[in-house]
Amino acid sequence: MPRDPQQRAEAERWVDAADAIPLHAISYSRGGIPRGDELLQKRLDRIRELRETNPDLSETYDALYRRVTGLRDAANCFKAGGNAVADLEARLDDLERVLTSNPFVASETYSIADVIWTVTLARIDMLGLHDRLAARAAIAKYYERVAERPSFAAASIRRTWSGRI
Repeated sequence: MPRDPQQRAEAERWVDAADAIPLHAISYSRGGIPRGDELLQKRLDRIRELRETNPDLSETYDALYRRVTGLRDAANCFKAGGNAVADLEARLDDLERVLTSNPFVASETYSIADVIWTVTLARIDMLGLHDRLAARAAIAKYYERVAERPSFAAASIRRTWSGRI
């Protein structure tokens, strides 16, 4: 966290902005994860199965079932309304404005805000939305810089989805 109170507040604001992007909805609703609907249904089926065979963990499995159901419902809602990517575009436009005149998101050095935005941009990239990043010169340059960090390489981040069901 930045030591300066104003920069700390900015870092917290940018962490919240990244957290507010509906990445799960984008992942499952627009085909970023191939056969995402089927994947979510298989998860729900498996959770039900595990709940039945582990009744002592029923509360845990019920909570997990509600979480995955929420992901499915959010994806369906965003798919119907088509506003998940529009919301992402707005957040990227905000980020572009900041990065046009600043080397990092909330301060002069890499902060917690940059950590979450590194992960967020990597997820956007993995989901095949490279064009959204490339269309914004400051974001593209920033992402290239943060992707060169040793921590990024150590995380073995995939640049495209290669999962399977």
